Amino acid sequence: MLLSLLALALALRTGAVLVRWERLSADPDAYRLIAENVAQRGAYSRSAADLPAAPTAFRPPVYPLLLATAARHKVVTPATVAVIHIATGTLTVLLVWILGQHWGLGWRSGLAAFLVAADPILLNQTAEVMTETLATLLGTLGLLAFTQWSARRTSGAGALAGAASGLAALCRPTFLIWAGLCGVYYVVTERNWKSVRQSAVFALALAITLLPWGERNLRLLGRPIVTTTHGGYTLLLANNPFFYWHLAHGAGGGVWDARELEPLLQTQPDGAAAPPAHAESEIDSDRRLYALAHQTIRQQPAMFLYSCLVRVGALWSPLAHQIDPHESRATTAMRWAAALWYGLVFVLAAVEAYRLRGHLLRTPWAWGALCIAVFTLVHAVYWSNIRMRAPLMPIVALLAADGIRRDTASRRQPVSRSSNEARE
Repeated sequence: MLLSLLALALALRTGAVLVRWERLSADPDAYRLIAENVAQRGAYSRSAADLPAAPTAFRPPVYPLLLATAARHKVVTPATVAVIHIATGTLTVLLVWILGQHWGLGWRSGLAAFLVAADPILLNQTAEVMTETLATLLGTLGLLAFTQWSARRTSGAGALAGAASGLAALCRPTFLIWAGLCGVYYVVTERNWKSVRQSAVFALALAITLLPWGERNLRLLGRPIVTTTHGGYTLLLANNPFFYWHLAHGAGGGVWDARELEPLLQTQPDGAAAPPAHAESEIDSDRRLYALAHQTIRQQPAMFLYSCLVRVGALWSPLAHQIDPHESRATTAMRWAAALWYGLVFVLAAVEAYRLRGHLLRTPWAWGALCIAVFTLVHAVYWSNIRMRAPLMPIVALLAADGIRRDTASRRQPVSRSSNEARE
């Protein structure tokens, strides 16, 4: 069955990129530009080829570095992206099946793997030059590493968990918060000095994984940034007067035109004009955008709270927003088909989460529950849309698959449990 699932995942992803091949030539988030600068000039930079390569930390490094490594003749072609995305997406399906075995799903591991293989968001992002495909793989790898840590309870397993979660954080910075919470959770639940030592090893491995990126940014940008300088923009995108007005006037169901934000991007919190781009460092720009967002939040706290609910809804909505008001009937049909898919998956996952209840706070389910909680809380505050939940879909798939069982009483126990649970 596993080989059939992997073949299905491979076929679906190949079909997705062939149908939307033109999207692999686009570069909406400048990942290809950064990768080609690395390959051609040895510089991690967003600068155009005809300009000096100014260092940047605006985007996390793992995905562009992977593209640069795989670049053919120092050019990131659509075929390069397609091969990487098809391979990483298929490997994710394999890891989900392995996770299912460790989490006690038995034959339902195949169902979880199928749900990931056919997931509409993951298939869609296979044809986009964005991080979702790789972030989902690395997040799933992190889940497996934490599962092994709680099963083996050794410093070596803790080190692997630190390295895996650190690698995920270098692709999607939100994983760094998750990693920190998982380390604290391990100490609190194990309640012994051995767990403290293991968590110290975990933290050391995490720090070592982040160190090259932080050291590079300290040397070139003046600050040991281990995430990105993109946070100010995404916070302001989610919390600005124009978006709040859009929500206040009952347009929350429509798509806000982010181009309204462009004039604000060129101002200071006091209303003065911001320095020209060449005179303002990337770090100073990030701080300024953070300050503008905080100003909006302080001025409209009620709208901030309401917008948090809107963003959580956007993150977990079964139905993707209609971006093009003139979209084709085929596109509309696909959006609603995906909504029906997610509606069914979410119902199964929610029912199983209710059945598990307290077990969600015990390993191995706790690792997934913490990940879902962290992503939801972060995207309640920062900008959110449906594709940003992509790294969480393996966890949702495992929950949904675990909910399909003939006999609740005969359910297999997960092989990875905390020592406290084992003593009960």
